[in-house]
Amino acid sequence: NDYSHVRILIVDADKFTRSLLMNVLEELGFLGKNIDETGDGKEALDLLRSWTAHIIICSKRMGSMDGVDFVRALRDPTQSSAPGTAIIFCSQQLDKELVEEIREAGVNEVIAKPITIGAIQTRIRHIFEKPRPLVTVKDYVGPDRRRVDSGDQPRERRSRKRE
Repeated sequence: NDYSHVRILIVDADKFTRSLLMNVLEELGFLGKNIDETGDGKEALDLLRSWTAHIIICSKRMGSMDGVDFVRALRDPTQSSAPGTAIIFCSQQLDKELVEEIREAGVNEVIAKPITIGAIQTRIRHIFEKPRPLVTVKDYVGPDRRRVDSGDQPRERRSRKRE
């Protein structure tokens, strides 16, 4: 695949993880000039007002805001200039509750840390080759949060409504 035109934003509080991801992406054929990074979620939202990313790779820890809050803010067109951008969420602690929470917030793909080249490559391929339908409603623009089993029968939403 030719990724020379794809722009990626990495948002992770850990500088080593950002550096590792940049190296992995370059190894996969992404151009360094098309990869930007920050350790802070609010800074990332500001950056996206002037720089277009095709994919955002973020984590649970990201400076001034939690990764889940970042995804929610990004998906809200009243707060974000890029609500439809694809998101890959990475975390060391991917328990069932967090996975449900980030899926409901609007991530496209999930990766458990430690990150591997194969995991990144697979998730990026899914974003381009098997994209989930984009949903646009008043306060959410992003992938359809419903999961599909066989490709034709949507399952019930798994997330629990918070009271």
